[in-house]
Amino acid sequence: MAGPSPLIFPCSRIADAESDPEQDIQGQLAAGLDHTEFVGMIAPRPVLIGAATRDFFPIEGTRKTFRELQQLYSKLGVSNRIKMVEFNHGHSYSRPLREASYAWFDQWLKGTENQAVEPEILTEKDALLQCTVTGQVVTSLGGKRVQDFNRAEAQVLLKELEGRRRDPEFQRELAKKIRHCLGLASIATVTSRRQPKLEETEVNGLIYEKILLESEPGIVVPVRIIHPKIQSNRLPAVLALRDRDGKQDRPSLMEGLARAGRIVAVVDVRGFGETQSSHHVQNRRISYFDPRDGMDADFAYAALCLGRPLLGMRVWDALQAVEYFRSRPDVDPKRVSIVGRGWSAVTALFAASVNPEISGVAVEEVPPSYGEIAQSEVYAQPVSLFLPGVLHEFDLPDVFAQISPRSLLVLNAVDALTKKMDLEELRKVLEPLSQRYKKEGASDALEVRVEAVDSSVERILKHWVLQH
Repeated sequence: MAGPSPLIFPCSRIADAESDPEQDIQGQLAAGLDHTEFVGMIAPRPVLIGAATRDFFPIEGTRKTFRELQQLYSKLGVSNRIKMVEFNHGHSYSRPLREASYAWFDQWLKGTENQAVEPEILTEKDALLQCTVTGQVVTSLGGKRVQDFNRAEAQVLLKELEGRRRDPEFQRELAKKIRHCLGLASIATVTSRRQPKLEETEVNGLIYEKILLESEPGIVVPVRIIHPKIQSNRLPAVLALRDRDGKQDRPSLMEGLARAGRIVAVVDVRGFGETQSSHHVQNRRISYFDPRDGMDADFAYAALCLGRPLLGMRVWDALQAVEYFRSRPDVDPKRVSIVGRGWSAVTALFAASVNPEISGVAVEEVPPSYGEIAQSEVYAQPVSLFLPGVLHEFDLPDVFAQISPRSLLVLNAVDALTKKMDLEELRKVLEPLSQRYKKEGASDALEVRVEAVDSSVERILKHWVLQH
């Protein structure tokens, strides 16, 4: 039997998907498991659900779960063994909830159905209740923290990876493993559809188009295309993934590339740019793109329940945009590169790693290693960049290596705290990548740069795109 919990609500219907993501099970919704199923596994034993109507967990979800459980218990012929109580207060295990719990246990353990009343309780002072001098096991007894275990596990996995990289089988299977971790295998047969062109305008000799791609049913990816008005041959093309809300867009760079004879596509993968949700987390002081607690993070947590990481969904959107771009009659399909900045940089990197038809990739402000993040005391990288269990299979240096011998620009890479790495540190981290390019006779195709001024960054990006 079980007592009340204010945490019973259907994951598939909640307004705030975060709801303590450490309690979520990877792929649970894909496996058909929601809270109704978890509580249902207790049946036919007695279960009491306790809820608070002003909790930050939506009460309607709890009520719906209870109604579904009532149907189950009724079919089992034990409808009296499922009950729900609710009280008008916020998130807490209140006295009314506790008293309901006492009464429930009395009913099923003692066989009595009396109203339970909790006596007044005098709470002891903290100093008396503490089991150690400081009240913390770690500071008093020198115990290990979760981060200590994470760091140790990451070190073990990275050492194992180092050994497996010497096996030729590792390289042969890497692309398949990357696709699996991204969750791309489940939608490999989905074909994107192009919506009718929304608009086309001409400004100073440049044509601006806007189209919508349906990358999978119900998912629309806005694509804005800039190209010269007059062109006689198929032109090289570059696909730029917008970063978050697009505040760091470089329209002058995109227009400059178009005037220099490139066809440019600016793409909003799901959740970025025009596809940003109108929803917000309940605490409006938390920004939409807060790396841990924002709405984007909520979507990432919910995506893990679906068994399809949000990063993988965004990579899929980028891949569909690439395929559309390569199919255009004015684009040279052998010269399509991809550029990503900030949170879109990892998306661009993964897209190029699984699609060898992408001729080159430039990534700006990209973390060079998941392992480095896993070993860090604190980090500021967004949860949407992570893949469950990734270090069991590969690390970002392996994804970088998939690009070789194609053109690759790594510009202003960042560490776990999203701070710009210095050039010497970055080259040290990417030394195996440099050796890979050297081994394949493509050293000139790899550029690793650190620049302080944004105008210098634009100049470098423009030069790289026009060279490739």
